[in-house]
Amino acid sequence: MSAEKATTTEKTAIGIAHSKLILIGEHAVVHGQPAIAIPFPLVGVESVVEQVPRYSEN
Repeated sequence: MSAEKATTTEKTAIGIAHSKLILIGEHAVVHGQPAIAIPFPLVGVESVVEQVPRYSEN
């Protein structure tokens, strides 16, 4: 699964990404401190967004 893989059409957008494991420092990055994270390609997510026509009460 590739984080760069994404497709779009006029009415549909699809994004795919792998997960990451944050070993230490998850909250520390909010305060500008470093964290240690590694990619975890065995678990991923795919998001599909589609445009739906609006209902009009004319």
